Amino acid sequence: MLKKTYFILFMVVLSMPIFAQQDKHFSMFYVSKTQINPAITGFFDGDFQLFTNYRTQWAKKFNQPYKTFSAAFDSRHQTKNGFIGYGFNAYKDVSGKSAFTVNQISIPINYAVRLNKKNYFSLGVTPMFYQRQLKNRGLSWQNQWTGTGYDTNLSNGENKINQNYSYGKVDLGAGLYWFSNLSKHKWFGVGIAAHHLISPKTNAISISDGLYKRISMSFFGNFGNKYSNLTIKPNVLVSMQGPNSNIILGSGFDYQLKTNSLYTGYHHKNSIEFGVYYRIKDAIILNSIIHLSSLSVGIGYDINISTLKQVTNSFGALEFFVSYIIQKPRGRGALKIH
Repeated sequence: MLKKTYFILFMVVLSMPIFAQQDKHFSMFYVSKTQINPAITGFFDGDFQLFTNYRTQWAKKFNQPYKTFSAAFDSRHQTKNGFIGYGFNAYKDVSGKSAFTVNQISIPINYAVRLNKKNYFSLGVTPMFYQRQLKNRGLSWQNQWTGTGYDTNLSNGENKINQNYSYGKVDLGAGLYWFSNLSKHKWFGVGIAAHHLISPKTNAISISDGLYKRISMSFFGNFGNKYSNLTIKPNVLVSMQGPNSNIILGSGFDYQLKTNSLYTGYHHKNSIEFGVYYRIKDAIILNSIIHLSSLSVGIGYDINISTLKQVTNSFGALEFFVSYIIQKPRGRGALKIH
């Protein structure tokens, strides 16, 4: 009976407008910016950027923890007054015994105009495919109780819930981004993006409802000094989706172990970075990242501080990511962002 109650509550939250499910998110949002805003596509030093990450949540509380995977790629084509950025994002989230799954594939594209020597402004769009899936076979119901255990071969008696449910829709997002390169060691970017502009339908039982539009505002900074090995990297993300909000703010502290290459002039140095972030009313986020030239590897840990900590024992989530930037030999006049 208890399992049935949890499942019905879960489906109601997914289906009713007054609750509205919030999109899944990553704590280390700043390491794959194109997943937040398509207008940021191509804003990196190098030619091709590859990225993948994995998040597992509430692993100590549930036998089937919530798992989220993503992968991304982006690059750019130089134009006379800026560049055209393009990429690919893939995302998969799997939750609980029902293997409730959200799949999303998007293709971010932007056009960045160089306003002057230090500033860019870009406009981006991202057509995407959004899909939800549910596998009922992993659940047991009151009608399947035999007195000594659950027999999942018996009918569950739930006429409105299919044994397997899948629903997909085309979706669209768009964004704006302003990037300012203050000096060789200092830059910042400010952006705003809107997702689910088409509001794809996400009906799960007999109720049909459109997914709430999501508005995301972001700030990314990099403030170093040629006389110091320490660089401060403040990052802020504010996301609003229907009645839900997700606000994360904090900073990374990057300590340089090896100077930049004298031959390429790239800013991809060898360094180690530690970060402290706060998700408003929810968690403290700690992370560590190793930057080895074009390769970056990081791990993040969420510590619940909300009332949810009584259930999770303060263990929220673990995240891992790997990114790699491919660089071609640079000729005179080659485009550099940072």
